[in-house]
Amino acid sequence: MLALIGEGALRSMTGGPEVMRDQLDMLLKLERELPNLRIKVVELGVDYHDGSNGPFHLYRFANRTPIVYCEHLRGSVFITERFDVEAYESTVGELVKLAVDDEPEKSDKSLALIASIRDSL
Repeated sequence: MLALIGEGALRSMTGGPEVMRDQLDMLLKLERELPNLRIKVVELGVDYHDGSNGPFHLYRFANRTPIVYCEHLRGSVFITERFDVEAYESTVGELVKLAVDDEPEKSDKSLALIASIRDSL
């Protein structure tokens, strides 16, 4: 499982410093304890990318075509049309390249950034 998180979300003070520290600690703990999880951070200041349009979840299955889940202001939607799903798959590829970790199976730099943000609170 790959989680791509924008640095802005990690720096947002939702709930105050104590809540944010707990949330960042949870991310670090999950990355350590779940061997199939990789967390990668896309830093502030990168050029515009399609991920800037809002959060989404890309679900890939062993024996089914992928789908995308998006939440928006007034609800949510599952995207199943192949052409549309391919755009989100392309966006994931773009975000992986923009993330602070340049090796697909490693999250060391992202985890260090998360820890640094937590320590600054």
